[in-house]
Amino acid sequence: MKFLLPAIGLFLITLFPLTAFSQTPNDTDDVVKITTKLVQVDVVVTDKSGQQVLDLKAADFELTQDGKRQQITAATYVASRSGAGSNVVNDLRTSGKNASGPAATRNANSTGRVIAFLVDDGACTATVWGLDTAKKAVSTFVREKMQPDDLVALYRTRAGSSAFQQYTSDKATLLRATDKIRWYPPQGACSVSDGSGTEAARANTFNKVTSEGVKTVTIESEAEKRTREYNEDWNASNQIVGTLGVMRYALTGMARAPGRKTMFVLSDGIAIRNRQNLRVTAQDIMRDVTEAANRAAVVIHTFDLRAGGNPGMIEAKDEVIVQDNFNATDPISRGRIGDSDRLQEGLTVLAKETGGELYRGSDGAENRMDLILDRESGYYLLAYEPDDSSFKGKNFNKIDVKVTRPEVNVRHRSGFLGMADNEASKPVRKSEYSELYEAIAAPLPK
Repeated sequence: MKFLLPAIGLFLITLFPLTAFSQTPNDTDDVVKITTKLVQVDVVVTDKSGQQVLDLKAADFELTQDGKRQQITAATYVASRSGAGSNVVNDLRTSGKNASGPAATRNANSTGRVIAFLVDDGACTATVWGLDTAKKAVSTFVREKMQPDDLVALYRTRAGSSAFQQYTSDKATLLRATDKIRWYPPQGACSVSDGSGTEAARANTFNKVTSEGVKTVTIESEAEKRTREYNEDWNASNQIVGTLGVMRYALTGMARAPGRKTMFVLSDGIAIRNRQNLRVTAQDIMRDVTEAANRAAVVIHTFDLRAGGNPGMIEAKDEVIVQDNFNATDPISRGRIGDSDRLQEGLTVLAKETGGELYRGSDGAENRMDLILDRESGYYLLAYEPDDSSFKGKNFNKIDVKVTRPEVNVRHRSGFLGMADNEASKPVRKSEYSELYEAIAAPLPK
């Protein structure tokens, strides 16, 4: 007889017989040994109007891994909210053949949605306007959109602000935390930021009076400029690694709650390439974060707080001399548009890799959040057993899910990293520290 692990939606789920649990002689630590693996993919299907499509059968889905068609061995529809926070699981299989049974879900006595807000107020790119928008969006959602049985947490990336973060259904507690969101003058590597989102353009030449007459002097050579920009981008990448660290901490806690969970990331941008189009450290860390989100069954929806304006606009603070060059503003505009694209790239990856959405625009974010949660009031859970090569090494296994029905939108996670056998069978140890950490980090009361 086979059973699924008691946690629905973990992107990489293991399947094991009862004999998989064993205890090492003379050792009180619990050791879990996994023998067979199963992959489960949570899929949201909506029609043109954004409403969930609820009448699909297992035969309506086509699932491929790395371009190879996979046999769906189990298919269920999970209504994550039905009535007062209960869960309903409908088996979509036409027969019991090759089926492993539906995964466990929260019972009817459990809480409702588990939602985390992550406000990137510690970023070098943070703006006064963006953080004001984030504060308004979160506070409005809590006051008007939050449901009584929701468990909600607010994480901030500013140093030390997320310590001992707890999930709660108490609106007053959340609103007090939200009130602390504001722009502060940055320090250290981000000290050049004035909260406007762009540095003032400065002329690179000046006229100097010498004994030989007036000469045009260049302030910064192209080589010096590239070196300065590289160092600035390196410092910004280190700050982004800190942001991703807070996100990783939040995901660790959310993994302890069953079912599909939601994280909203509100940021003025996360760059994973520098201005010379080279990868930065944050890009590698982001792959680990999206993998953690997929294994924890957390969908990340991102909000670009800068979107909606004209990124290439020339401002009054810019020092641009056009008397000798009517096109002097062109490189400034192009540079700012390029910066905007780079900042949006990380937000796009976070959403795309975890089955979420990127929202471009600052107005009405709280209404968008409510619509997203409505669309995710249920999801299809598809299971299949890939060959053993999927779990050897650290290669990324790309997943694609299609629905045979026309004019529908399908959202799912992009794939998963293979896990080596020795990592899959890593002992899980109990200690006083782990028990305390569980109590602090877990969204559900413990």
